[in-house]
Amino acid sequence: MIDAHILVHDGTKPEWLDRCLASFEGEPIEPHIVRNGPNIGAGRATGYALGRHAFVTYVDSDDYLLPGVGDVCLLALERHHAVVTREWVEYEDGRRHPTPAVGHSLAVYRRADVQPLLPHLATVVRHGNRLISRQLQPVQLDFIGYVWSQHKTNTHKQFSKTEFDKEVARCPW
Repeated sequence: MIDAHILVHDGTKPEWLDRCLASFEGEPIEPHIVRNGPNIGAGRATGYALGRHAFVTYVDSDDYLLPGVGDVCLLALERHHAVVTREWVEYEDGRRHPTPAVGHSLAVYRRADVQPLLPHLATVVRHGNRLISRQLQPVQLDFIGYVWSQHKTNTHKQFSKTEFDKEVARCPW
């Protein structure tokens, strides 16, 4: 099994969260809803600490899983330390980008590898997911297991390379 946290906030749309939670049906992935804290990193640190399973991940409340993703990840984790699936990028109007994206989600890690990173992660404003991926280097799977919703309120649109570079520079790992 895999523990997955889902960050929610005042702007979380109930219909998107419902779709997200429904996508866990039949998957060996246990969802944990986390009220986001003072920054995304603090919410992620809280979320990664929840649960009892050997593997951890996150799913954004506006995104959703595709059938079979949990089994594919667990099987791959028998050979690899961390894995990440391919994903469809889906726009507000329902269109999908014609080519699946790589390297973003669903990234599944061993809890034991993530736990030492949590104290610093709790201090990271926005780039925690990228820092963890950079550190743990999940193996890219050739399986589309996630749908990344693109809309005008996506948090990632507030990121900048300069901001990320500053986070990397202060990161102790």
